[in-house]
Amino acid sequence: MEERMVRQAVALDCEQERSVSPECQAENNGQHRNKFECEHCVPKKYFQTARNVSVHIQTVHFNKENKKRKCQECNGVCNSESDIPAHYLLAHKELPGPYQCLVCPASFYAIAELTHHFHAHTDRERDSVSVAQASLCYRIENCQVNQCKICRQNFTTKGAIRKHWKMHTDRRYVCAQCRQSFREERLYRRHVAEKHPATNCEHRNDDDLAGRKYKEA
Repeated sequence: MEERMVRQAVALDCEQERSVSPECQAENNGQHRNKFECEHCVPKKYFQTARNVSVHIQTVHFNKENKKRKCQECNGVCNSESDIPAHYLLAHKELPGPYQCLVCPASFYAIAELTHHFHAHTDRERDSVSVAQASLCYRIENCQVNQCKICRQNFTTKGAIRKHWKMHTDRRYVCAQCRQSFREERLYRRHVAEKHPATNCEHRNDDDLAGRKYKEA
């Protein structure tokens, strides 16, 4: 009798243990696994290894929050990207603008002008520029800067620039009037309506020099 009661008690304990939800088990296990704390996060975040928390702090707190930028001519440090043109006008007025096209010698003092100019190049010309050529990577103090040379958008890692670069190369909608290119048809049609209202919304392939209309595959 006593032995049977013991077996029943053991069976009950096993059943209660199995009844714990997977979420609770994962939470309890996580409390033991994630021992490395990020001292910058509010609320606190925890990581499984010291390397993971180190990479997190470098990319999220140092790289992402850093606004300083370096002059590529003299290595002078500016407080933000918007200060770069003024720095060039004062320290390097004999040089072209700080924002240079990667396809031709053109240079500009405004990022928007460079972006507009670069997108007006043909698909073939834009595709000739590699991701390595389009990446501007350097360190400022304890921060890593990873910028796109065309739009100067900053990324926490170098690998993110590769994904971003398609924004500047994969642009199938090309205005036949001014050669400006777009990734989406709605943006192209808005451009035509605002900039060229007297024309129709015909777009062409960059390689079609005769201006023939093309259809998407």
